[in-house]
Amino acid sequence: MRVNITYSAELDAVPREVYKLIEDVAEELGGACSQTLTSCEEPLRTAPIEQAQQVVDRVQAVRARLADLDLRLSDTLSIFAGYFKAKTEPEPESVESKIGELKEAVADAEASLVAMEEELTHGAETLQEQSDDA
Repeated sequence: MRVNITYSAELDAVPREVYKLIEDVAEELGGACSQTLTSCEEPLRTAPIEQAQQVVDRVQAVRARLADLDLRLSDTLSIFAGYFKAKTEPEPESVESKIGELKEAVADAEASLVAMEEELTHGAETLQEQSDDA
């Protein structure tokens, strides 16, 4: 049964971690190929027909191991794709910075409203004075 495991790492450490995973796969891949050649060499040289099932079983076992290694390589691609996305996309703005921007906008709007109110009051006073003079 395959399960997913998760652990965290600093963003800049991801390439090193991916390299370690690929290195492990490469070592296992080399071992799988070498072991298959070694274990099949004697039966194929001495009695290929009599030991055919043994050879088939060994090759099938290696194929299963290669499938597992392929899944692990796929995992490394997913990890690296996430790393690439994190490095190339801009960071989303934090909620705190958005709240700060909104507070500034509200303060600016309030100041504008106060200024407009003062202008209206001054304009109304000027009109009142003009009408009193007339």
